[in-house]
Amino acid sequence: MDYKDYTFSNSEKAVYGLGSMAAVFLVSYLAYQSLFFSLICLPLAWLPFKMIKKKCIEKRKQQLLIEFREFLYSLIVCLGAGYSFENSLPHTVEELEMLYSGDSMIVEEIRHIHRRVTLGESAESAFRQFSERADCTAIHLFVSTLGIGLKQGGNLVEILKENGNMIIDQLATHQEIEVITAEKQFELKVLSCFPIFMIAVLDYSSPNYMAVLYQTWFGRIGMTLAMIVIGFGIWLGRELVMRHT
Repeated sequence: MDYKDYTFSNSEKAVYGLGSMAAVFLVSYLAYQSLFFSLICLPLAWLPFKMIKKKCIEKRKQQLLIEFREFLYSLIVCLGAGYSFENSLPHTVEELEMLYSGDSMIVEEIRHIHRRVTLGESAESAFRQFSERADCTAIHLFVSTLGIGLKQGGNLVEILKENGNMIIDQLATHQEIEVITAEKQFELKVLSCFPIFMIAVLDYSSPNYMAVLYQTWFGRIGMTLAMIVIGFGIWLGRELVMRHT
């Protein structure tokens, strides 16, 4: 599985595709009060659809990191009990299967890695391929630690336990940041809906006041520019939230 991409199921394509088209149609109809212009704007539905896909990728990576943290917990316990690194893998799979009753990304990954190690491939190589597909800093750090321990020798168990605990602390901090980010994203969604809500209120309460925006080309151009500014503001706000939280 390539965690840098997301493939929608047929049902997800239908739900998200129709939802994106409905959102674009309603907003454009509110902006232009014209069925013709609303239909012309429908191809813009790929923008929210693309944002949904990006959000799905982020959500899956967050879940993968949560599951990877549980893998590290289990691995450290097995190493502390005296198991070698290779022999710890099937035990971690058993514990993770009890923790996650349904489908689990990390269970499938560790099971696949253990199968490859059993066939003679090095643990570093197997984990590195997983790390490249996952594209997560914490997993990259674990693989680097594993590679250094295997190449330079020394007490691999102690190295993995020490660095594993450090990675767990980093993942806990990352989760706290994600909580803050989620709160800021909710605030951004509320603020993003406010201009659209105000246009709807003004159109309902003062239709004569808004008529000039719908009945003249000057008004339509002005409304188009307003929609562009609102869209840019939403994009800019999202970028700032993701960078500074």
